[in-house]
Amino acid sequence: MSKGKKLIIFGIIIALLAGAAAGISALRKKGVIPDDESSEESSRIIENSSVQVLDYDPEEIESIKVVNEKATYTLVSSLETEKDESGNNVTTQKWVMAEHPDWELASDAVNNLVGIAKGLRRISVVAEDKNSANLSGFGLAKPVSDITIEYTDGNKVTVSVGDLTPDGFYRYAMISSEKEIYTVYKSVDTYAEYTLTNLRNIVIDSIHSDETLYYLLAEKKDERPIELVYSEEEREGLYDPYHLRFVSPYTAPSAILSGNVMENFASYGTPEIAELIETDTKDFAKYGLAEDDFEYHLKLTTRVEVVDESAASQAAESSSNPPKQYEYHGVDYYFGKEAGDGLIYFREADSADVYTVNADVMDTYSFVPFDYLQKLLYLFPIDSLDSFSFTAKRTPDAKYETHTGSVLRQDEADVDSAEDSSAKRLEVYYFDDILTDEDLFKDIYQLLIGIRFDYEILDETPAYDPNDKITIQYHPLEGKTVTVELYRLSDLYYVTQFGDTWMACNMQQIKTLWEKTDLALAEE
Repeated sequence: MSKGKKLIIFGIIIALLAGAAAGISALRKKGVIPDDESSEESSRIIENSSVQVLDYDPEEIESIKVVNEKATYTLVSSLETEKDESGNNVTTQKWVMAEHPDWELASDAVNNLVGIAKGLRRISVVAEDKNSANLSGFGLAKPVSDITIEYTDGNKVTVSVGDLTPDGFYRYAMISSEKEIYTVYKSVDTYAEYTLTNLRNIVIDSIHSDETLYYLLAEKKDERPIELVYSEEEREGLYDPYHLRFVSPYTAPSAILSGNVMENFASYGTPEIAELIETDTKDFAKYGLAEDDFEYHLKLTTRVEVVDESAASQAAESSSNPPKQYEYHGVDYYFGKEAGDGLIYFREADSADVYTVNADVMDTYSFVPFDYLQKLLYLFPIDSLDSFSFTAKRTPDAKYETHTGSVLRQDEADVDSAEDSSAKRLEVYYFDDILTDEDLFKDIYQLLIGIRFDYEILDETPAYDPNDKITIQYHPLEGKTVTVELYRLSDLYYVTQFGDTWMACNMQQIKTLWEKTDLALAEE
């Protein structure tokens, strides 16, 4: 055998011996194997068989008190007798939390604790006399959790849960009425470490993102609030099936459409509660959740149409349309400071309870007003257009040019009198008073109404050139002429005033407009 192979085998043997020594050391620390100083204490597995050490009917349990590192609470039982449909008496066991009798409790969590109280099973006996055993070796000098159960027969026992066994499969435990130390299933500790969050059936209002957004208030600390409301009022020349209007921060939004708002809203998520932190909270400010001192506030209402079958039937008989009926659903959330481990504090506006939720839920919301803006400068459907014009310089040193477009439509009376029921109103298009190809005309018009905002300039008036501007005028078939002015900001952007702020538009959009204009002029 080569020297290298011998060294490898020797190394493996050393590693195995070291692992065995570590395992023996761990077993000694846990008390499964006695150490030299406590050789009189025999902590070997004395008996290894699953035995039920608590044996009661659930109705015989009067109360269960749980004490662990995070919570202390007492579940109290009561028996209620009612008659069923057949007239027979049926007894139902009800559980309430003594500290919060008005809480709706999570039935699964209650049932798991009741399961311990009525039928705790031991897996093995590891010490025959807990009074002479080294409790700290089992984690029972200071138990991880204690469950104290009182029964209707007057018995009272405490189940104390300690450390994991070295193999990680079980937990050490002892019962006040018994002298042995046992191993029990790990689930016993899982249930014994339930917090108030586990016991309370926590239900918060959900966001119905599949419904129509009816109202939205999104506020971020020290930022502009966003407020949108639903309005049945039709806006002249605009098609907007969602009918949302800005209340804040934009106040000159005749062309703000809400389709993209609904697209944003479709991704909104309902927070999932991580932990109940405090009940009956008096000081929300310390969590960043006060009504006048919060990190984020989200309030919204959705609605969905519901059908009243009776009203629909009556309307059908009378050949009329029944009035529309809606259900409304709302949420009012406050999000606060960071709580560590990727969590933030959270509460609902009508509740005094503070929770933590995963901070990632904030990624589904936006508190930036610009995100909700349609970002189109002005949007007039061509069907409502009579004519338009734009005046601009191609370069800062060039002269102003003015170009116009108009639509000539067939008289509606001629269409109505046509023999062909499918006849459409004829339209012809002029650019600079010259008959122009329909597609080219529409391309130019689309570029005008499609000028998009690239970013918003807040809290200052940009240093634009007032002597170099683009003036666009829309002349609708009905209503007033709308004028838009864009000023050259730099070689890259134009700017236009939009309510209390300024919006920047990329220069490339204007260059493309000039290219289409040149195509139309070339055809002339």
